[in-house]
Amino acid sequence: MNWKPVLAFLVLLFLCCEIKGNRAEEQEVPSYLDQIKDLPWRFWAQMSSTTQNWINTAKSIEIDTKIKETFEKSTSVIGPYTNIISDQIYHWWYGQ
Repeated sequence: MNWKPVLAFLVLLFLCCEIKGNRAEEQEVPSYLDQIKDLPWRFWAQMSSTTQNWINTAKSIEIDTKIKETFEKSTSVIGPYTNIISDQIYHWWYGQ
């Protein structure tokens, strides 16, 4: 059997893999100016995705209904006291 074609094939295969490996390592690195220009957009994208996640979480646990219920309960409890205090201030200010 002739080993020369097999050896040539293995050498070419090794060289092709080596060249492909070098190309993968030689990717373009963006310049500092490009990185600085992209920084606000990356920051904005991260903030908007974080905010959207918070909104989705709040919607999933129905925070808005809990806030409404708490506000209604607190205003119904505090309402009479504020009326009494405003009445006292009115009579103190205008005196009768």
